[in-house]
Amino acid sequence: PRIREAMNYLVDRDYIVDEIMGGLGTPRYVPINTASADRGYLAAEIRAIEAKYAHDAAKAEQMIAEEMENLGATKEDGKWMYNGSQVELLALIRTEDERKQIGDYVGGLLEDLGFAVVRDYKTGTEAAPIWQQAEPTECQFSFYTGGWVSTAISRDAGSNFNFFYTPKGLPRPLWAAYTPVQAFADLAQQLNDNDFTTLEERKEMFASALPLAMEDSVRIWLLDRSSVAPYRADMEVASDLSGSIYG
Repeated sequence: PRIREAMNYLVDRDYIVDEIMGGLGTPRYVPINTASADRGYLAAEIRAIEAKYAHDAAKAEQMIAEEMENLGATKEDGKWMYNGSQVELLALIRTEDERKQIGDYVGGLLEDLGFAVVRDYKTGTEAAPIWQQAEPTECQFSFYTGGWVSTAISRDAGSNFNFFYTPKGLPRPLWAAYTPVQAFADLAQQLNDNDFTTLEERKEMFASALPLAMEDSVRIWLLDRSSVAPYRADMEVASDLSGSIYG
């Protein structure tokens, strides 16, 4: 978990949005959509998370080094070694959109830290059986450039913690392997069930769950995408802040 947490410091979300996405996006750190009621309701708490986890490559390198040494690895000539071999990470990278560039960017950052990174380029159809169906213990991927489509402005993001961070999210081998700390699992379930008596209590629960989500980081949020949607002048279309014309 600490290495996953460190990845939040390693990636530069502003670089991804500005250079890879061409400005068509908003940096994102938490499991709450930018276009949502809770984003505004929890603005102060989310800003605190963004400030704490602002891009800091040196801090990420230090955290990762500490954990790698705790796991028994050593750094030799700039490479992380374990039992005589360089530690190898397998990047499962989607190819249909900017996630290819994002995957290469993240892979490059990890190579700079001393890991060997094998890039496994696949379409969504090819990648799905690996990240959704394969047993994580088979080690068919170390990280995946995932994406989640949202076509509505959510009124309640409380269920996102349970869905994205606990075994209760989906009946898949990947979710079954999640091991959140008990305090986080309990909060995720309470927020999922709307188990509170006042909105103030709900806000306090979010304020506790958000830092725990960052420390867990089985998912590392990078951005909310925005896009241009051209259409013909003689057509009438529906659009909204979250789903655009596509949704």
